[in-house]
Amino acid sequence: MINIKDALQFARAISKQAGNIILRDQKSVGIQGCKDAVDIVTTADLKVEKKLIELIQKKYPNHNINSEEIGIIDKNSDYTWYIDPLDGTKEYYRRIPAFNTSMCLFNKKEPIISTVNIPYSNQLFSAARGIGAFLNGKKMNANMINDLKKSIIYINPPCHNKVSESKFVNNFKIIEKITRKIYRLRYSPNENTFLCFLALGSIEAYLNFSHPLKSVQDGVPGLFIAKMAGAKITTLKGGKIDYSKSKILYIASNSKIHKDILSFFS
Repeated sequence: MINIKDALQFARAISKQAGNIILRDQKSVGIQGCKDAVDIVTTADLKVEKKLIELIQKKYPNHNINSEEIGIIDKNSDYTWYIDPLDGTKEYYRRIPAFNTSMCLFNKKEPIISTVNIPYSNQLFSAARGIGAFLNGKKMNANMINDLKKSIIYINPPCHNKVSESKFVNNFKIIEKITRKIYRLRYSPNENTFLCFLALGSIEAYLNFSHPLKSVQDGVPGLFIAKMAGAKITTLKGGKIDYSKSKILYIASNSKIHKDILSFFS
């Protein structure tokens, strides 16, 4: 068994190192490859990934690692580090301040430690099972707003080239219903970042009902931080989330408006 407090401090420290590299290299960043016409891999992605893997293997040589670019390093361990070294690469390359480094450590099928570092704004979010959720080391909690009319909700916006036409239309019908009932609806595909803002109490909910997670690191670091801050996380039907699975859709809220949000999907 690992020491949770020690592992949390370690995760925070290496997340900060990753952020320093990301900011330092932004002006000289180059493209190393393309996943499609727009989705790129940069020199910063690869440099940060290499550094994080090196540090984890030095500290925990027997742990598995599952990283965005290189895939799985399997040590047949109960512990697995999931890493997105540069979440928001397209924004980073275009000089838009909407990027982070996201990580979470699993014990078997459950997350136990998570970090999301937003270096541009010097915001290091973290959480550990049984300890809580933190911003720059200070404990934080989801807010207590219980009125949809006072709620700001962010969603991962639908994209017509990734869903069927009928599903695409239905998503916008749901968006229309939500928009009519709440204070403001906003779009952002930066899931880990805005799930952390939910944990901080800055927003009341984040919804992904359009883009199933491609991998655990796409959203679970933020989901776990939000959960440890008191947020409620469920499927679109109110069921339990399996954090070890990809391709999940979810509702994450401050818990006070969760029942009202579920009604949009019934």
